[in-house]
Amino acid sequence: MKSRPFLALFGLLTLSAAAFGVGAQIQLLPQTSVSVADSRSTVTINATIYTASGNLVPDGTQVVFSASNGSIRDQIVTTQQGRVRAVLVAPGTPGTCIVTATAAAYGAVSTTEIEFFSDRSLLDTAKEYIEVYAPGDLSYASKAKVITASAPDQGIHLRYREVEIDADDLQLNVPTYEVRAKHAHVKMGKIDFETPNLYIKLNARKGYAYGHFQGPTLVGLKPYGPWMKPIVEPKDHFGFAALTPAGLKAPDLGANEDYAFTFASLQDDETTVIQAKKAIAFPRKEVQFQQATIFVGGAKALKLPLYRDAMNSNQSYTEQIVSVNNNQLSVNYPYYLSLKPGTSSLLRFRTGDTYGRTSSGTGRVSLDYELNWNKGDNVDGGLVFSGIARKDWNLALRQYVRMNDGTTLYANVEVPASRALFGSASLSRQFKGFGLSLNGIANHSFTGPRFDTKSVSLAAESNAIKAGSLPFRLYFGVAANTQSTSNSVSGPLHQDALGVAMRAQLVQQRLDRNSSLNANFRIVRNLTGSEQPLGITGSATISRAINRNANILLTYDYNNDGFNSKILGQHSLNLNANVDVGKLHFSGYALRSLDVNRLTYFFDASYRFSQRWSFLYSHTFSAFLGDSFLEYYPTLAYDIGGRQIGLTWNNRTKRLGFQFLGVPLN
Repeated sequence: MKSRPFLALFGLLTLSAAAFGVGAQIQLLPQTSVSVADSRSTVTINATIYTASGNLVPDGTQVVFSASNGSIRDQIVTTQQGRVRAVLVAPGTPGTCIVTATAAAYGAVSTTEIEFFSDRSLLDTAKEYIEVYAPGDLSYASKAKVITASAPDQGIHLRYREVEIDADDLQLNVPTYEVRAKHAHVKMGKIDFETPNLYIKLNARKGYAYGHFQGPTLVGLKPYGPWMKPIVEPKDHFGFAALTPAGLKAPDLGANEDYAFTFASLQDDETTVIQAKKAIAFPRKEVQFQQATIFVGGAKALKLPLYRDAMNSNQSYTEQIVSVNNNQLSVNYPYYLSLKPGTSSLLRFRTGDTYGRTSSGTGRVSLDYELNWNKGDNVDGGLVFSGIARKDWNLALRQYVRMNDGTTLYANVEVPASRALFGSASLSRQFKGFGLSLNGIANHSFTGPRFDTKSVSLAAESNAIKAGSLPFRLYFGVAANTQSTSNSVSGPLHQDALGVAMRAQLVQQRLDRNSSLNANFRIVRNLTGSEQPLGITGSATISRAINRNANILLTYDYNNDGFNSKILGQHSLNLNANVDVGKLHFSGYALRSLDVNRLTYFFDASYRFSQRWSFLYSHTFSAFLGDSFLEYYPTLAYDIGGRQIGLTWNNRTKRLGFQFLGVPLN
């Protein structure tokens, strides 16, 4: 097999490579990756900070959080048992929020993304799944994200909510929910029919099919003044028809039959293909496979009884499991014990974890047990026992419950090595005319340095009120907070606060064809518990689409809350840019405080200058309160059947390093 020489080279260099790290790493775990852009929903973000050797950083390590969209409560926090927590308050406009955590003293930066939707009903789509079963030929093309299946006698079975399709041949475009099928039997609500050709967009329950339908038919003419009037009666037809939730009907003018029924032509050189007996696709999240065989560049790479793949991952399948990064072996091997829409459980072996933006992973070796469960849109939870047989093991439990259309509850608990207890909970409830949110955090140590922290906040805010003819929506509310902390250094501290608030949200304004403006403003009158009676925050964002493949987002933030603003400054700028043109790809982010010494920026760029060769570059810089660090590493990469071998250089280690990305295992 062609891949064996490269496998041998991979093994030789892996054994001889020196495993070293260049700094700490921050693992960010938000309670959810999707939420509602209502300016009051909250997302708790858990962070664990590791040294290069894989140990937890000392207590008291300072971590600074920032958000490109939305706001962070208590942006500066210090670690306890290597952990910190931040609360992100949702923005008022939909979009993707980049949350950045920085531990400047250890040279660590990490990011996570949270998508905010304009409407709560859109969150349901994030948990929908499509089930495809084929006893014979089922394959998934990773580049096109298309499932193709064939089986005689309508042996393929697809199910999506109340929609069921049995077919001889079927093709599913996972991100777009589009299904094309031949010789199909369709059930959708009260609809039940056979068709030789089918096209349906599952989430819209609309499409086209060949079948019987009632259509207008000209049966004659009758006098109408000086003219003749056509006589039209509904008659049964068989042919190209529009599919609706009510059944088949005559298609609209301009309906394209060729587009509807023609299967996508997948390239023969598709980099990675997964063959399986059954696939369960979550269009916004992942695809799960049973009896999976993974082919990379036409060669069999891996065979697993159960496997899952993230939809938005830029890594190849084998790269997600094993790679060499800057001379250090990285393994993340999941062995699934069970895998189905409602539950999944697995054992995961990990070493050389890479969480942040560093080029090398930690030296930590860990065996974890993970159990996840969900019941449709209403229940989602998980249990993780990480570091089995290690002294620094950790037990974490999380649970999300949607009680009804207006009420959600989230809670999570962590117990690191029986030394401490970390817990947080949030309750959101929508009443008639206003919304209410309740958040609580509690941390307590059992052994080691003493710490005890409790915080409870309550906020109520009215629904949007029109500001006359002005392009604003106004919101009024109240907020209360009580918090106490005690540790072996500072002793006990306690604070209660109560205030009233007014918020103004600008209705999105189009500046020109490609640019838009969003803005919001919030003023809080603190009645008790604050040295500063008046707190003012606001932001303005200009988004600009340069062309179809390039866009920039510039945000100005103003924060005068009397606490964070004393250290982080009152004025800051955020810049987010993405360019994907031809052979060049660039993505970058920058944060600059205008009145204090605080600057963070990072970007990734790649340029493919031939079919095989490409150049990659990653750059990270952060400076805050006298601490700063810089890390960059260029990589020269060579493609071998979709697998990359690279040579990199790191400015912090001053050494050349090998990169093996997605080397196949046989």
